[in-house]
Amino acid sequence: MPESRLADPHEASRVDSGSASKGLERGYSNVWLGTTIEDQSQIKQLDVLAKIPAAIRFVSAEPLLGPVHFGRRIQKLDWVITGCERAGKRKRRVMDEDWVHSIRDECDAAGVALFHKQHYSGTKLVTDGLLDGEVRQAWPQAVRRHNAA
Repeated sequence: MPESRLADPHEASRVDSGSASKGLERGYSNVWLGTTIEDQSQIKQLDVLAKIPAAIRFVSAEPLLGPVHFGRRIQKLDWVITGCERAGKRKRRVMDEDWVHSIRDECDAAGVALFHKQHYSGTKLVTDGLLDGEVRQAWPQAVRRHNAA
């Protein structure tokens, strides 16, 4: 990403992050900004997140404790991370895989990277990123471009 030519020298790390943040606004090349959303009741946090300049904006939906539907807000994101709660069996709250499937479908439709961290299969914690037989541990586009260089 090319550096902007700004008058303020303290703004030197600021870049035009059109490709990283889908051209929504300028962002800082070294800032990844995210929020945790456990269920739909917290979705308005994305409205605040979208207003803050960052190269990458993401949601950590872990522990995922209820369904989350992003709607048009997903267009403000570069990355979504999903996962269940990793507490002991007695304290662990259940994550329904259908909630992850819904998030996956929204991410795929919007071109947003999805990183599925973990879920339980019975009593076993599964951390291989498999979701319906497919590994879903993608990184945001900006990271893939950087690692390829």
